[in-house]
Amino acid sequence: MRGVLLPNLRTSNRLARLAVELELDVPDPLRVTNSPPPVEEFRLAVKVQAGISGKRLAELPSGQLYTASMPAGLPSDALLASFLPAEDRADIVRHLITIASDRLHLISTRHETLAALEVLSRRELGDELGSILLQELHALGLRLALSDDSRSPHELETHPLSAFRINWGPVSLIGQGIRLAYAAARNEEEREAVSRTIGSLPLRSLESVQANAVANVAAAFGSGDGVNGHSLQSLGRLGSESLRAAAAIWWTNSIALASDATEEEADLGVELARDESALVRRSFSLALASAVARGSELNEAAQAVAASLRDDRYWSVRKSLV
Repeated sequence: MRGVLLPNLRTSNRLARLAVELELDVPDPLRVTNSPPPVEEFRLAVKVQAGISGKRLAELPSGQLYTASMPAGLPSDALLASFLPAEDRADIVRHLITIASDRLHLISTRHETLAALEVLSRRELGDELGSILLQELHALGLRLALSDDSRSPHELETHPLSAFRINWGPVSLIGQGIRLAYAAARNEEEREAVSRTIGSLPLRSLESVQANAVANVAAAFGSGDGVNGHSLQSLGRLGSESLRAAAAIWWTNSIALASDATEEEADLGVELARDESALVRRSFSLALASAVARGSELNEAAQAVAASLRDDRYWSVRKSLV
């Protein structure tokens, strides 16, 4: 994560402004161009910005009825806070857990908080938090995905003196809760718990899952006999593009790698490859490319699907298989 963040900061004008505000001895090239700053100044600026972001996360206020707090950019703050010592990050995570669980906060605020927690629980960053805190994050993600408190008291109640009610738009905690639970999972049992949670959700809830949680949904559907009695064929013909994308990944993992495919299975693959949604076709293309990268051999039906996707009108779909 740090490796991804550093190049972005190195070429950012924000870093130059921050260095000037701190009255650092900034060389002329940094003031005029996007040239990389000297290493020591750069490290100091990043350290200070990490402290600012960490302080912002640690001081998020508790929710209050009839008072809307709408902080933005919490996942970005979490990225910068990843440079803080593990003890400080653990304190921030504990505070964010209370914010995410606080139903007096707007649902959008809780969604942003879950996204920030996901950032801080990934890979080695999460490992440094310790197993107890990771287990708490995993449980929080599953609990909020199942409860989906999609309406806060702000939407449910109106102040007696209010002349109108504000609609904050449709926001769901399901997808972000699943992503947090999966990011905090550190063993197969916890990952299976995520799949079981997805499997227990009604299809109408899964329709709100964001595109980058589709793979987890596909894994849940692909275990056993599917979810809620839905077969691969029925899933691939539902109205939700997220669920059809999950079906495309499921098709890749179960049909494309089999020795042969039935005519019905082959037809479904072609149908998904020609889906009207670019999300579905892109998910299909990425899944097939990943299978090939792992050394798997595609059967005849899967090769026909891959050929169709290589000719797709969108480069974002074609590029994985080129």
